[in-house]
Amino acid sequence: MDENKMQTGDVSLVNKDSRLYRFLDNFWYHYKWPTVIVFVLVLFLTVSVVQCAKKQKYDLYVLYAGGHEVSSVTENTVMSERESIMTSLSSYAVDRDGNGQKDVAFEALYVLTMDEASKTEDVNVSRLSEDTDTLYSEMLYSNYYVCFLSENVYKSYQNQSLFVKLAEYTDNTSLEYVDEYAVKLSSLSIASKPRFDALPEDTVLVMRGLSEVAQKTNGKQNAAVYEAAEAALRALLQ
Repeated sequence: MDENKMQTGDVSLVNKDSRLYRFLDNFWYHYKWPTVIVFVLVLFLTVSVVQCAKKQKYDLYVLYAGGHEVSSVTENTVMSERESIMTSLSSYAVDRDGNGQKDVAFEALYVLTMDEASKTEDVNVSRLSEDTDTLYSEMLYSNYYVCFLSENVYKSYQNQSLFVKLAEYTDNTSLEYVDEYAVKLSSLSIASKPRFDALPEDTVLVMRGLSEVAQKTNGKQNAAVYEAAEAALRALLQ
């Protein structure tokens, strides 16, 4: 093929003399970096939206925090301690999304008070530090409203107006209360469920209240999560 034709012939893919080419060339020269930044932001937002769409949604969120390290290890075909606890909790949940399943998110945190840590041998220091920080965050704002806490951990948060009065959710007179905000796990029917019987005797059930922040931030969805937690609490207190 003739060299000139390759450069300026009828089959040239890019006509550098065209108005469109000059416009794009000028635009890229002046707005290259803003364009790159916008592209990266759009890509990031697209990936985030896709991930959120794929993120599993749960019917109930339950948290445990105390001196017992809940195991996630599966032995042969036997469910792990964590899986067994989740299975037990699912019977108290409501099917919020109507998909025929009761999916429970269960977060188990290894948390000791300073006094407990000083008296405990072989403390898992690294996990203790990490889980203590996580618990603080979860207590401030999270979907984990139903909480099983060691009595000492509960008392460390007791004066922060976080919890609701449990008597408003039950008329069960056989329950053993620590105070009006906490009831002992040992007096609940779930205490005899698989792996719940392995939790320490000082474990109590509490319910975090729906904060003003949660009501104002994505309020409709947070309200639905809280209503599901209230339904589970009523079932647990029966």
